[in-house]
Amino acid sequence: MSSIAEIHDSGLNLFQNLIPKTALLIFPSTVNNNLLKGKKFKLTKISASSLGASRIKNVENNYSNETVVITIANSLLLDTKDTTNTVNCPLYGFKDNSVIVNYKNKNYIIKEELINEFDSSISLICDAKS
Repeated sequence: MSSIAEIHDSGLNLFQNLIPKTALLIFPSTVNNNLLKGKKFKLTKISASSLGASRIKNVENNYSNETVVITIANSLLLDTKDTTNTVNCPLYGFKDNSVIVNYKNKNYIIKEELINEFDSSISLICDAKS
């Protein structure tokens, strides 16, 4: 029987040629954690999708049509170090630290951070507009 992580990885492999393989998480110099100040984490094997039209239209959420949902397996985060190979990537707290997500050569802010305990991943709902 396959584990959820194995199923997740096999599903991602099917789409690797259709989506960009990387996203860059950039911690600003204003974060409280000195270890993470200005650090960049290059993530591979991400899953990206758009947000449903009904949710974009929800005035409370205030999303634009440039909203993207980036899902990252916890196992990938655990195996990722920053670009200087000195600091491990955290598993959560990206929104609270005002992390910038660079995806498809465009910078996004994180509007929501959802921890998916069922499949051991995190979903970042990102928008190009604040």
